[in-house]
Amino acid sequence: MPRSLDTSHPHNEACSKASGLSSATVYRCFQDKQALLRTACLHILKLSKQSNHLHLQRKREQGTLESAAREMVGLMFMQNRLQPKLAQAMETFLGSDDEELVQEAVAIRDDNLDQVIQAMLAHRRELTHPNPEQAVRIATIQAATSIGILCFKPRSLTNWPAPT
Repeated sequence: MPRSLDTSHPHNEACSKASGLSSATVYRCFQDKQALLRTACLHILKLSKQSNHLHLQRKREQGTLESAAREMVGLMFMQNRLQPKLAQAMETFLGSDDEELVQEAVAIRDDNLDQVIQAMLAHRRELTHPNPEQAVRIATIQAATSIGILCFKPRSLTNWPAPT
């Protein structure tokens, strides 16, 4: 029986298709469900980080601060709304007692936010704040937190549409 997830297959569906088994059968084959979930969670976070890195590299220093901010917010909404149940499950899983997993996941998420912050700081000439890095860091964290709340708990606030 397999004991770990082959990370070359980012989704259970891909694993199922590759093995010729149903998704439920693939899941049942893992004796250590926590190891499966841990591996999948970290893999998805790493994919998100890679995707953001490629996207931000292409957009870096293009346009204005306003267009970069709109792009950033749109990307965050898209990622949170693409598979909301998966994103919610990951957030729940990150609240687990597995300290090693939580530390690794938080490090990936922090790196992801730092990439966004650095991309926004490419427009520092447009910022009038005396400490541009601090202003961008606070604004980015606030945006990520607000978008997370809106996407995960839409009934807790007015269900605002994503920016256009």
